[in-house]
Amino acid sequence: MHGHVPLSYLQLLERCLVRHGLSAGSLPGGDPQPDATPAMVDAGQPQLPVRQWAACLAAGQTATGIPAFGLRVGELVNIQDLGLMGYVALSCSTVGEALMRWQEFERLSYDVNPVKVSTNQHGVELRWGDEHGRPGQLVDECALAILMSTVRGITGDATVSASKVSFINARPADTNPYTTFFGGEVHFGTQQTEVHLAAAVLNMPLRQPDPVLLKLLEGQAQSQLVRLPPRDPWMATLKDALTDMVKSGEGTLAEAAARMGCSVRTLQRQLAKGGAQFQTELDRSRCAQALIWLRDPTLSTAEVAIRLGYADQAAFTRAFSRWTGQTPGRWRKHAPLG
Repeated sequence: MHGHVPLSYLQLLERCLVRHGLSAGSLPGGDPQPDATPAMVDAGQPQLPVRQWAACLAAGQTATGIPAFGLRVGELVNIQDLGLMGYVALSCSTVGEALMRWQEFERLSYDVNPVKVSTNQHGVELRWGDEHGRPGQLVDECALAILMSTVRGITGDATVSASKVSFINARPADTNPYTTFFGGEVHFGTQQTEVHLAAAVLNMPLRQPDPVLLKLLEGQAQSQLVRLPPRDPWMATLKDALTDMVKSGEGTLAEAAARMGCSVRTLQRQLAKGGAQFQTELDRSRCAQALIWLRDPTLSTAEVAIRLGYADQAAFTRAFSRWTGQTPGRWRKHAPLG
């Protein structure tokens, strides 16, 4: 089981324990302390290994004796607990727009199995498989409770419900807490975990839309996202290859395949298997390297553009603005040098 959740989730657990007259120190094993891993200092938001998060939730359920304990923890979430991702969602104009950003930046708030989103005339379906393992019912139900509670919070409507929820995990003895919380039909033992939201929910306006702030926050989120390590070993190897390519000013699919020691078709097949696209991954590597070089006061923006393989500074500025929502010059003014 691989992946991470924000370290701030421990505050949710503490909040829930206090509500039931307990403290983190009363948990089996005592007050949980985060493992010291490289992920604790990844993109500016401290992370907690999902394996440890699962153990914390299990200890909390044991201490309280509350069924569906993950729901009780997740329903206490607020915008601050989600960090930058929470403020991105809050600044959107509708639930549908917020979910689009949630999909794009999901790894900043839940870095386990990737979400897949599809829409139709009935609404939207969010699905999670088990590509990187199964963190268990407590982790899954807490994650979905956080999602639903966030939707209810940013709309100001506590009655928002899901049309259908499915869990990849086995059916618990009592399913009533789930149907009560989600407000729709709930299934267990399915092939993947899913949440279905009706079209009417997607069109709901949010309480504090701010398109100007949203653009700025998206740029910050993108800057954090490109600095996260890949989810699987093959993508980690590809990221290293793309980083070397970017530093050399290369940028074609054929060059990437050559560095990976495979055919173009094999590279495309592997990317599709992971739900990734070559241009997106290349842009992420370019953005990550651009952020490094722009911190160097000895390099001009034009020099950074040339190093990245752009024909001119204008082309680089357009690309960087698309990635971060800011021009290189504006980003550089507020970034630490060195």
